[in-house]
Amino acid sequence: MSPRVGSPAMYRYEDRMLFVVVPLFVLSVIMYFSLSHFHLHPTRIWAVLFAAFMSSPAVALIFSIGRYLSEEKDEFQRSLLVQSILWALGVTICADFFWMVLGTYMQIPRMKDQFLFAMVFIVSFWVNRWRYR
Repeated sequence: MSPRVGSPAMYRYEDRMLFVVVPLFVLSVIMYFSLSHFHLHPTRIWAVLFAAFMSSPAVALIFSIGRYLSEEKDEFQRSLLVQSILWALGVTICADFFWMVLGTYMQIPRMKDQFLFAMVFIVSFWVNRWRYR
């Protein structure tokens, strides 16, 4: 039996996440393939527009989390989400710092922080739910 929450705010939050995360994933894949395989590197105003277009789903993700936190009536559910965000930020910052220090001593590629944050957030959210069931 899964720990399913029957909150209307959670259902709206899940719907918003579906319409934000899927475009974010698709745009990230398109950007990765266009930069690595087709060697498309925009310059000047095109680079700014491309960056704004690519970052818009991430901004929408932050707004939808804030909207969920304002709509949710259950303090415990809000606390679970905030704890998951804090764990994800903490792990991402620690990994980033380690990667930065490692990069000062040797030549290494850039780390994809957004994917690390997303994976740690998902895992910590389900671990928190499992812990309190």
